[in-house]
Formats: sequence, structure tokens, C-alpha cells
Amino acid sequence: MTDTRLLIQQANFNVGEQYEWLAQCHDGGAVVTFTGKVRNYNLGDSN
Repeated sequence: MTDTRLLIQQANFNVGEQYEWLAQCHDGGAVVTFTGKVRNYNLGDSN
């Protein structure tokens, strides 16, 4: 297993596969995921 992974992409990916990879890394204390929209109030998108 690689110690570091950095992916920047527009294509869809399998969150479960990423979670499993993270769960196998023993360097960190927790695995946290976020799914949702991050709002940028500076652009006026506050809905």
C-alpha cells in the first residue's frame, strides 16, 4: 500500500474504495468523510 495518495479529478469515484484504503492506513487516528456542497457566500450563493 502507498503511504500517500493525492487525486484531483472531475470524474466520479467510489467513496467506499477510498474509505477502505484510508481505513487500512495506520498513521492516522480517524477516517472522516464529507459529502455535500460547500457554499461560498462571497459569490452570493447562499441558498
